[in-house]
Amino acid sequence: MSVVFNNSTISSFRVNNSIIDDGLVMFYDVANPVSYQSGSSNIVDLSSSDLGGALVNSPTFNLDPLYFTGFEDDEYVGTTNTGWASVIPTGNNERTIICAFRTPNVFTKNYYHILHYGNASNRQSYGFAVWTNVGNGNIGSSNADGVLGNHTWNGTFYADFALQNNTDYIGAIRYRDTDSPRSSIWVAGDWRTVGFGQGETADYSINTGTTFAPRLGNRISTPSEPLGPGGRIYSVLFYDRYLSDNEVTQITNTVGATHGIS
Repeated sequence: MSVVFNNSTISSFRVNNSIIDDGLVMFYDVANPVSYQSGSSNIVDLSSSDLGGALVNSPTFNLDPLYFTGFEDDEYVGTTNTGWASVIPTGNNERTIICAFRTPNVFTKNYYHILHYGNASNRQSYGFAVWTNVGNGNIGSSNADGVLGNHTWNGTFYADFALQNNTDYIGAIRYRDTDSPRSSIWVAGDWRTVGFGQGETADYSINTGTTFAPRLGNRISTPSEPLGPGGRIYSVLFYDRYLSDNEVTQITNTVGATHGIS
């Protein structure tokens, strides 16, 4: 795929040689003007899948530094290509998602969504969310206020790593149905496979549906559960395979360098 930018034809697939393209099926990067330019209502997919999106209900684009914010009610960035379900993993197919984001200013709700898609039924959605005990702590052995989870509708596996308010992170989540545990989450350079919420463990099987296309900054169905005041999204990379530890490290290092997140 290529796009026209400043009267030049630019390959949007090979944006950075350190970004692994094997299995890359969606890549939104706010820092790349090929993907997004200020004032546009659309975002371009930097992978070869052409899964572009639209800014719904006007989330805010910040210029310095570059990020999306303003996810406080029904705002989100949504994939608009109707063929998304033939590309984005559904059912129990393996997958890896890498997100660069900032947590909201406060934790007063149970979920703050970074990415979400699928069906609004038990185990049939999939996504990335900050899961909290409404600011009361006591999550896992770290007694955290907020942790990174994979919200699958009435099921949450989380990484027992204490997230702070108003802080930048790069997280990764991967799933492979033949593994035990099936799910694992990477945050701050460490894979975590312990922790569960809503009665589920890291070993439960998923069956992601095809009703709602991926949304950034909110969940797929009402009531809205946005990323919240102060929450930011810098980039999202979606793979249709289970990336190795070394591959995730390589990609997250590149994303971190791009957005100044250590």
